[in-house]
Amino acid sequence: MTLNTSNTSDVSDTSATPELTPEQIIDMTQPSGPGKRNAYLLNLARGLKFEAMLKGRPIAQIKPYVEQWYSKAKPVINTKDFTTTWADFLRAWETCSIPLTYKAVELAFAAAARQARDGDLPACADQFDLRAVQVLVGACRKLSSLRPDGGFFLSSHLASTYLDLAPVQALRFLKMLVSEELLELVKTGNSRSANRYRWKGD
Repeated sequence: MTLNTSNTSDVSDTSATPELTPEQIIDMTQPSGPGKRNAYLLNLARGLKFEAMLKGRPIAQIKPYVEQWYSKAKPVINTKDFTTTWADFLRAWETCSIPLTYKAVELAFAAAARQARDGDLPACADQFDLRAVQVLVGACRKLSSLRPDGGFFLSSHLASTYLDLAPVQALRFLKMLVSEELLELVKTGNSRSANRYRWKGD
């Protein structure tokens, strides 16, 4: 299965910025492979500045988080020296102006795909023998963790673009997760708004 991260147009309910820890930001913004370091460094800067609420802090207090990000990312990036990464991060820190969670759905599916690859998905995902469903489980769990009430919006159309499935099949899988009591359908969507779910699994 190839994760598609090109479509972010269907993200709903992004007006409020949830507060995340720097460690959560570091985990969410790990690059999945070579050639993606700068893009994910920008995401790191956005998350630390806005979601982790570190905007205005001395840059010396930010550097340790970038070092942590670099240590985790080093096995999959081509640029092996930290100095270049630090310089690129400083450029991103100065210019970024949009919170990370405007791309929450994309990042959640990317993180879940990495977890599936590394065998780090929630244990409840093991009951499914289809990788797309395992990734969907991980993404829903990640999205739910972004808000204090655990609620998140996700349409079958958007989920299908990240899972390389037809929208109707993605909807069936979401309904299956509700039936399995891993998800709660909080509110049914309509033509202008996605369904709202809440994670109930482990």
